[in-house]
Amino acid sequence: MRVPPSVPSVALLVLGALLSACGEKPAAAPGAPGGPGAAPPEVEWDPEDLKPSPGEFVALPGTGKTWISGVVVDGDGRPVPGAAVEMHAIPRGNSSAVPLLHASAKAGPDGSFRVGPGPSPWWSHGVLSARAPGLARTSLRSRRMVVAGEEFADEGEKARIVLRPGHEVRGEVRARDGGPPDGPVAIWAVGPPNFFEVATADPAGAFGFLSPPGEVRCHAMEGVHSSAVGVVGVAAGAENRVRIEVTRGRDIPGRVVDRETGNPVAGAAIRAYYGETRIFRAGPDGRFLLPRYWYRGFQVRAPGYTARTHHLTSDAGSPEVGDETVRLAPGFVARGRVLDPEGTPLAGVRLRSFSRTPERQWVAPPGPVSKSDGSFTFVGLPLPGRGSWEEVRIFGAGEDYADGASPALRGVPRSVEDGVEVRLPRLVGIEGRVEDEEGSPFEATVAVEWDLPRDLDPYKEVLPTG
Repeated sequence: MRVPPSVPSVALLVLGALLSACGEKPAAAPGAPGGPGAAPPEVEWDPEDLKPSPGEFVALPGTGKTWISGVVVDGDGRPVPGAAVEMHAIPRGNSSAVPLLHASAKAGPDGSFRVGPGPSPWWSHGVLSARAPGLARTSLRSRRMVVAGEEFADEGEKARIVLRPGHEVRGEVRARDGGPPDGPVAIWAVGPPNFFEVATADPAGAFGFLSPPGEVRCHAMEGVHSSAVGVVGVAAGAENRVRIEVTRGRDIPGRVVDRETGNPVAGAAIRAYYGETRIFRAGPDGRFLLPRYWYRGFQVRAPGYTARTHHLTSDAGSPEVGDETVRLAPGFVARGRVLDPEGTPLAGVRLRSFSRTPERQWVAPPGPVSKSDGSFTFVGLPLPGRGSWEEVRIFGAGEDYADGASPALRGVPRSVEDGVEVRLPRLVGIEGRVEDEEGSPFEATVAVEWDLPRDLDPYKEVLPTG
């Protein structure tokens, strides 16, 4: 649902800013920005923008250009013809995502392979692996992601993947009531060095894979249920069984109201997490329902209010508890563009606003993603100095760019601040060589430190440079 835009009263905004500078607060007219009972602004915005954009956490197949060649051998150094060689993209900043398959190939009669295109940049996004009947998967990361002496896989270098015998692991996912899960459950198993496996439990909750000996942690990833972990010590000749218990969701009824007046906030957007982000809308009476919900909280926002994270108790949703009531405090809306240092618009940049709760805890509810022309509408910004932070800024980060920020915003309650610019500094690559006193190559750990101007990097305790 979209509503038409409107232009806020410039005179009222200017008057509010002048009086705030004098340490006074204007008496707001009924229905004008500022006072209790004032009408929220009408802005055009799409709550669906609060969902993660494709490729935000895991690079999408077809977006990379990495090709890697090498050979697959067994523990005795003999070629493993027909071995399945795969390239996956690794999740970035989202522990609920599993590695995503980008490309696959089969090893030739001599064990050699060439596979691609895989994710880019390879050094931080990619993992190469191989598997064969009776042999457990072995994976390799970039040289920059492993310790000295470990096998690695990099562009332009021949990779050597050594496969060793695997032992069958059988597992089951069950709800706490003993029944099967409510739907498919993705399993990400990790354990001994260079081992991982991704499996999907069947409708009864059963799954299986081959693993080398050692302790393996089987993660039931967030989805129809909350995440859970089962641990199994894999050994030759052992039963190697693992059970993972998950929590079912429950229906959460609720209503959204204005904290100051108690009036319902019609059409408020509820951002809920089911292993993926889903958006719900409150009705004209402010009421909503989250079906089969298991996550510990959800976010609510509406134009003219501060975004709020509502936390649930363990008995939420039970008849004894009744409806959850979410009370929204006054806030403001910002509209503007995301730009690089030269003023070029940047698309696909996720925006956030950092602030403190009255308990002095940092919160950073996600905002929208910039459009193709760099434009954005950020609904749910907190008011500066009101239980939050002494200033309010919008931050953004995009591929090939460091964290950047807007100027400090002095929002007026239930208003729209236009013309906001979020500038992102560009990341640059640095290549070099470490030598000893005689000029010979020297293996060492290299650290790079730098400072950004405060207008680009203002909250160092929240966003440490680097």
